[in-house]
Amino acid sequence: MTKNKAKPETDWSGGEPVKIYVGNLKYDASEEFVFQLFSRHGNVEGVWIMNTRVGTPHSHGFVLMPDGTAAERAIETLDGTSIEGREITVCKARV
Repeated sequence: MTKNKAKPETDWSGGEPVKIYVGNLKYDASEEFVFQLFSRHGNVEGVWIMNTRVGTPHSHGFVLMPDGTAAERAIETLDGTSIEGREITVCKARV
């Protein structure tokens, strides 16, 4: 007997904020720029662009959105979008 290994559906309805991974950003992308990009889809609680040990930015970061429905909409809309010549990756962050 083969078990169904389908991915479980994501429950976006919970009251917990959703942490979103954003990858392939330009190295000079600011937290303010990412905030503005995501706030078009709903409230944003925080944005973090990751830095190297010497303080230079990586090309990825995280966004925290309090509303699961808005987070889902942002992910579906922004994933694969070309921003300043780079196709960004947007998905629910693995915790």
